[in-house]
Amino acid sequence: MTGSADVIDDVLEIGPGDDVWQVRRERPEVLAHLQGAYDSFFGPTSTTNGLSRSERIAAAVAICRAAEANALADYYESLTADDHDPVVRERVVSWAALVARDPQSSTASDVAALRDAGLGDPEIITLAQLIGFVSFQLRVVIGLEMMEI
Repeated sequence: MTGSADVIDDVLEIGPGDDVWQVRRERPEVLAHLQGAYDSFFGPTSTTNGLSRSERIAAAVAICRAAEANALADYYESLTADDHDPVVRERVVSWAALVARDPQSSTASDVAALRDAGLGDPEIITLAQLIGFVSFQLRVVIGLEMMEI
């Protein structure tokens, strides 16, 4: 990882002088919003309605692994957090992977399992938003990886 201020640049290991890096700068608002969304979910000061940082990171890894976006999964695995309840984490990871692979197969009983683990509507909504964000982010990374071939 390059340690830049942009996660996608870090994952792709690109910087000034790379064609993909330069093309990404032609849409600065997209860069800012992608990084801003990332920061809101995973930044050091992010607080997202009761989901621990560890649960958010574990969900992101599961989503990326489900899509075989291994570079991004590796990035998320490199983040550290140990503030989790193992039962909640397992349910969060399970639902995130399910929704990432086949959203329509998720049922009310899957959401009930999240509630049984102690998550309320704010946490479940945040998790759904996180799943949507990481799914979008990994598609951007995969698309840009194709440009580097």
